[in-house]
Amino acid sequence: MGLRQLAPHIKGVVVNQEKYYLTSTEHRDFVSVRECNFIGAIDYRGHTKGVQQGVLVKVHPGIFHEIPGKGRVELNHFVILPRHESNGLFPIKQWPVHVYVYQILNEDILKTRQINNDKDVYMLAWAELHDTYESAKKTSDQYYEMNPRESDDKEKKRFNPEY
Repeated sequence: MGLRQLAPHIKGVVVNQEKYYLTSTEHRDFVSVRECNFIGAIDYRGHTKGVQQGVLVKVHPGIFHEIPGKGRVELNHFVILPRHESNGLFPIKQWPVHVYVYQILNEDILKTRQINNDKDVYMLAWAELHDTYESAKKTSDQYYEMNPRESDDKEKKRFNPEY
């Protein structure tokens, strides 16, 4: 179920699309633009600010990440929460939205859509959620302009699990 179908159940949500774009200038694994599909709203009950509402998302391409005991795996599902109270996800008032990207450590979250404590997730990155690919690409390109040594291999890094 996309966020558009959830909208009647979340006060103040206005959704024009279900596909967004995620990138970051602060976390290397998220620099390349990734398609970000909203799956549904999620409550983070273990958050230090009390209950905070975020979104369960699926990104493509996924992120290759080292997980103890499992080795290098591709992660596709994440929880995103707004970084600034003044520009949240419900509703999105201004683009881009600065977000925290959380790795899911407890797979039950995918079913319950609820995070009950900090041990269920791990804050992996700071990123930006964009409404268009072009806007996200511009942010991504700015990172590579600031870090020219990384730009030569950016597409290889984006799709190669060996990086």
